[in-house]
Amino acid sequence: RVEIEGNCKTLQFAATELRRCLDLLPDQKGNGCIRLSVVCDSDTHPYDDAISIDVTAGAGTITGPNPRSVLIGVYRYLQELGCQFLFPGKTGEVFPQTICLPGSKVKIEDRPRNRYRGICIEGSNRVETLLDVIDFLPKLGFNCYFTQFQQSHTFFKWWYRHTRHPELEDSTPYPIEEAEKNLSRVVEEITKRD
Repeated sequence: RVEIEGNCKTLQFAATELRRCLDLLPDQKGNGCIRLSVVCDSDTHPYDDAISIDVTAGAGTITGPNPRSVLIGVYRYLQELGCQFLFPGKTGEVFPQTICLPGSKVKIEDRPRNRYRGICIEGSNRVETLLDVIDFLPKLGFNCYFTQFQQSHTFFKWWYRHTRHPELEDSTPYPIEEAEKNLSRVVEEITKRD
């Protein structure tokens, strides 16, 4: 069982991800409850991440000073259980075939060295690939993704019009409205993890 304190989109997403991944582990029986919550003091800057994990036998807490930190903590907990996030997309997720959750104990207090940990859109980009990358970033402990220009039109155009490809280049203009639609999807996924 997973519970959250508060009605925040990112905490709800963190709980959904924790449930999804725990359901993929073998023999997950028990009455334990993992509580996800934001715990911070007045000195904590909203951009600073930290995680606190204290879970024994599938029961305990995962906390952080902001919802994004809690999400990062969820993935860290799963990694401590043996889950691996090797590359973007669901095919990059590897779950252990054997695990003894009743015998597990994960206790971690951690704070990243750098406030900003992320990547920037570059090259030619397919929107589905970007969505997979955005999903992957908090699994690595990253906390930001930077889109360039007003609608990232150039990067989408290069992919969807095969710019500079000698055999596939399409000279049809790539509509700005299409780039705006793609960027809107990207921002929605980023917001879910903020």
